[in-house]
Amino acid sequence: MLPMPRSALIALFWIAAVTCVICQLVLIRAVASGGAAAKGRARWQEIAWVVLPALALLGVLVATWHALAVSGSGGIVSRFMS
Repeated sequence: MLPMPRSALIALFWIAAVTCVICQLVLIRAVASGGAAAKGRARWQEIAWVVLPALALLGVLVATWHALAVSGSGGIVSRFMS
């Protein structure tokens, strides 16, 4: 595999992160506006099924950013950097 410059890795990360955040915000907005017309407990379950994956995605993005921050040999990303 060809080495990838660190700046390209960081740019790809931010493109993916911004895309994921926009998609999650659109989903949360759709559920919050009541588009599905769920009521009572079903409404809270619907909100939970949108918010919980958003929080999990946030955890993945933070872990990925930390992996990108690893410098030197032995890091997960170091083998892809030139």
